[in-house]
Amino acid sequence: MKICIVSEAIKSPFDEGVRVFAYNLIKELAKNCKVLGIGRSNNFKSEIESVCEKVLPENRLFLSWHLRQRIKEFKPDVIYYAPTAHATLYSFIRAQFLKIYGNGAKTILITLQPRQYSFVKRRIMPFIAPDLVLAQSEKTLKALDSLGCSVRKIWAGVDLQKFTAASEDRKKELREKYGIPRDKYVILHVGHVNKNRNMQFMEKIQLLGGSQAVVVGSTTYPADVELVRNLEKKGVIVITEYIEKIEEVYQCANCYIFPVFSEGACIEVPLSILEAMACNLRVVTTQFGGLPSLIDEGNGFIYVNNEEEIIPKIVAVKNISEPETRNAVKQYSWSNVVKQVLIESGIQRKE
Repeated sequence: MKICIVSEAIKSPFDEGVRVFAYNLIKELAKNCKVLGIGRSNNFKSEIESVCEKVLPENRLFLSWHLRQRIKEFKPDVIYYAPTAHATLYSFIRAQFLKIYGNGAKTILITLQPRQYSFVKRRIMPFIAPDLVLAQSEKTLKALDSLGCSVRKIWAGVDLQKFTAASEDRKKELREKYGIPRDKYVILHVGHVNKNRNMQFMEKIQLLGGSQAVVVGSTTYPADVELVRNLEKKGVIVITEYIEKIEEVYQCANCYIFPVFSEGACIEVPLSILEAMACNLRVVTTQFGGLPSLIDEGNGFIYVNNEEEIIPKIVAVKNISEPETRNAVKQYSWSNVVKQVLIESGIQRKE
């Protein structure tokens, strides 16, 4: 089967949700299918480099003779489009052009964030909906279903070989490497450093006795310089440069915190939470997006409903001596996630 995967997010470094999803979709599908990845950058620098090309134009509608010819030449059976602007009117229009370029190939849009639609858009979008939309939360599925879209739910994944638990001796080695105190209870967050993600709350976490708050920012989007400065003044360790082996930072930590409430601040199933769990960290998180339907509370994994609950829950989860959060994400390997994507797309039968 020939599968074309189109995304503005196909570019290195793969350190952000949509980029990581697109990367693993291409990587897994290429094992059993003929795959063509199409992006806007020629900076691939990874295992998927051999199957990816810089063909996407800069214009908003993907109007391009070169793109049309390349897809026509490839003759895809299926086209997946994973836009960085999730399930917008323009992403629907772009999906229609991709379908035309693919000579009517089944075109599937993958959306990883929720959207709200004006009255005018709600009137237009049903007429230009792709063949199928894959989403990660019930809320988004219902919103798209109300637009007349055919919708299916998908998971998010984690690299279970890369993200693993570390021994206490290994933790000490890694803390020395990254300049993190060896004798502190380390509470970590990985993601964009901005107020939309409620990163200012890390100041309060730093005040917990015997604790060290650590924030590692994604390089995909620039960090809020003033916020970084304020956090560092309060003693929070903020790392803004790209870290090749991000799993090592998780392995430095004791607990992972996800204090994000704003819907648009992250993809609907935050990959950093799954990565932290794969490293068997304790996790305290908001009930964000599609996460509650994916992960149940227990064994070191706790949900909060508001900011007031965060600190008490961090204290409570610290008392769990043997967390077992890794067990809860073992089913979400990228190979299983991509298999599910194929099943929900009607390409592969459920075993």
